[in-house]
Amino acid sequence: SVHVAPPMQAGFYGGSLQVAPKLEVLRPPLEAMSSRSTVASVGSSQGSEASLAPEKSRSLSAQSEDLMVARRPMAALPKPGPIPSLEVGMVSHVGQKLDKPGWQNQDTPLTIALGEGRVLVAVFDGHGSQGTFASTRAREVFQRFAPSLLPHAPQPLHQSQAGQALQQLFAIAHQEISKEPDLRGLPMAMFSGTTATAAIIDGLSGQVAVAHVGDSSLLLAGRGMQAFRTKDHVVDAEAEKRIVAHGGQVQTFECSGITARRVCQLGQRFPGLSMSRSLGDLKAQELGVSWQPEVTLGIPLPEDACLIVASDGLWEKVAMAEAALTSSNSELSCQELADKLVTLSRSRWPTTGNIDDITAVVLRPFVKVTV
Repeated sequence: SVHVAPPMQAGFYGGSLQVAPKLEVLRPPLEAMSSRSTVASVGSSQGSEASLAPEKSRSLSAQSEDLMVARRPMAALPKPGPIPSLEVGMVSHVGQKLDKPGWQNQDTPLTIALGEGRVLVAVFDGHGSQGTFASTRAREVFQRFAPSLLPHAPQPLHQSQAGQALQQLFAIAHQEISKEPDLRGLPMAMFSGTTATAAIIDGLSGQVAVAHVGDSSLLLAGRGMQAFRTKDHVVDAEAEKRIVAHGGQVQTFECSGITARRVCQLGQRFPGLSMSRSLGDLKAQELGVSWQPEVTLGIPLPEDACLIVASDGLWEKVAMAEAALTSSNSELSCQELADKLVTLSRSRWPTTGNIDDITAVVLRPFVKVTV
C-alpha cells in the first residue's frame, strides 16, 4: 500500500504516529562481534556510493570521509536556503545462537549517496538457513540499481519518483532472491528471506520517502520526540484472513526464544514465518505473505531531525521513546549514537541465551557553517 504523510503543522514535531490516508496501490514492474562503518558526510560527490562489503572477519568495511567544517543540528529546513548535508553512522553486531556455533550475522545495512543532501539508507535482516544470502542479495540489488533509478541532487526528486523507484527496487530484489538455486537445484529462498526497510532522505525538499516489509523498524524523531515510525508487518487479523484464503493457517508458538503468531501450512508448523510481508520466503508467499512494500511518501523532516533504521534485535530491547530521547543528544555524532543504541540493546539480552543480530543506521541533517 502507498500512503502520503499529512503535512506537519508548524511547531509540531510528533509524539504520536502520523496516520496517513491510503491511496491506490502502485504496481511495480518486474562478523566480528562489533562491525562498524561510517559515512561522515553524504553528498560530496554526485552518484557516489557508500557500500558495505563483508570482510573475512564478517565485519563491515569502514568507509569514512573527514568533514573539515563545523556542524550544528539542522532546524526546520529553510526554503529557500542552504542545502543540508547528511551525517550517517552505522553499527552491526553479530548475535549468538546456542545451537549454532560460529553464527554469521544475517543483518546488512546500506547507505548510498545520491548527490549533495540526498541519500538512501536501508537495513536488511535475513532469516532462515539462507538468511545471510537473502539479505546480502537484497543489498546488492539496491547498490546496483538505486543510482540509476533515482535522480542525483541537485536535480529535483519528486516523491512519486521516490515511491516508484523504491517499489522497483523491492520487486527486483524479491525476484533476484527467489531465482537463486541451491546445490540441489531448489530455490534458496524456499524457507528463507529477509526484511527490508529503505528510506530516501532528500534535504532539498525536506522530505523522506520510506518503503518496508517485515519488522526492521524506522523511527524519525525531532527534538527527542517521535514524529513518524513504520508499522511492523506482524501476522495480525488482516494478514490471517489472507493466509486462510490461501489455504494456510496461523499458529502461535516459540522459535529461537521468540513466541509469535506464525504463518503455517495447514496442520503443520512450517514455514513458521512471524511476519506478513518479506522478500523471498517462497513457501510463505504461496500461503499469502506478500513481498510488496508498504510505502509512505512526503514525510516532513522535523526540527532537529534524527532518523534511525534498525533490525528487530535493537527494537526488542530499546523502546522507540527511549531511542528518540537518546537521539536528542547533539553532542553525540551519528556513529556514536548508533554505537550507543546497539551497545545498550546488546547489554539487555541475556548472555547465557540466544541473542539476535543487532544493526542500526542513524542519520542527521546538518548545515555547514563557517568557522
